[in-house]
Parts: sequence; C-alpha cells; structure tokens
Amino acid sequence: MVDQLSETDVHNYLLNDFNPIYADLVALLGEKPVDVVLQIEAAFVHLAVASSNGDIAVDNYNKALSHLQRAALDVVKLLWLHKKKELSYVIEDRDIRSFCVNTSESEFLEQYSRAEKLAQEARRVEISAVGVNPGASVEAYYEAAIAFDNALQLVDYGKVKKFKQYRWRYILRKHVVGFVYGVVAGVVATYIYQYL
Repeated sequence: MVDQLSETDVHNYLLNDFNPIYADLVALLGEKPVDVVLQIEAAFVHLAVASSNGDIAVDNYNKALSHLQRAALDVVKLLWLHKKKELSYVIEDRDIRSFCVNTSESEFLEQYSRAEKLAQEARRVEISAVGVNPGASVEAYYEAAIAFDNALQLVDYGKVKKFKQYRWRYILRKHVVGFVYGVVAGVVATYIYQYL
C-alpha cells in the first residue's frame, strides 16, 4: 500500500478495480452481499472522517482503501465460488460432461483444470499477502473466476435439460418394466404352483 494516499487514489480504486467485479457479482446473485456492503460503508466512514479532519486524512484514506480491498477480495471470492459451484455438477456427472458440452470432454477438463490451477495460485497469493495487502490476490481470483466462466460457456444447458429428461424417462421405464416383469412372473409362478 502507498503511504501517501489521496482521496483520488481511493476513488480510482473504487471505480477501476472494485466496481467492475462488484457489478459482476450483483448481476450474478441478484442481490448485494451484506458483508461487502458493510465494508463499503466502513470505507465511506473513513472518507468522511478524512474530509472533515485534515490532520488524520492520510491515515483514513489508507483505512478506506484497506476496507475497499477487503470488500473486493470478498466479492471476487464469492464470484469465483459461485462459478465453481455452478460448474461442479457438470464435472461430477460424467454423462453430462460427455454429452452436454460443446467441445471434447478432454478439452473441457483441460479448461476446468486450468481454472483450478488459477484458483490455487490465487490462494497462494492471498496467503502470502495476509496482513500486508488484502487486495493483492483480487486480480488472481478474478482470473480464476473468468476461467471457470469460460468453461461454463462450453456447457449447452439445452442439452443438459434434455439429457436429464431422457435420463429420468429411461430410469422410470427401466423400473416400470422390471416391476411389470416381476408382477407377471409372480402371477405365473403362483398359477403354476397352484395347478401342479
């Protein structure tokens, strides 16, 4: 973090770094996470204090930026986790992974693996910056979220829906046919047993 921050530095971070990521998350979730809103509120309180008391302005600009960086880290991790969770059902279901992706399964798995590696690297950056710079890993997590989103773009949700319907009908048919065979076999066995 820079020692001599100004209100302009905090403003630039808010507009250029925080807002685009925050807009992505709010659009995805359809709501504003409370913890993030509280960090933003804390940042604005520090900006208000800095504006009203010039003697402690730089210290409060540093604190405001720190709150915005923590908020940005929370936002980008929520975005990353949501994308990863959305993709997990495709990864866990081999049939969906094989039949409902608009690329080869191996290419899809490579994209997923790349996203996982980016997320691991982001976590390493975050751990190394704990207590020093809360915003250090924001960009790395955002890259991981984008990589997961790129893999999600390969999923054909129309195919997924049709495949799930087909799978349900297949299972239902299989069990109904088995049940009917069981009933018929039971009736035939009973009939044979009675008359022999």
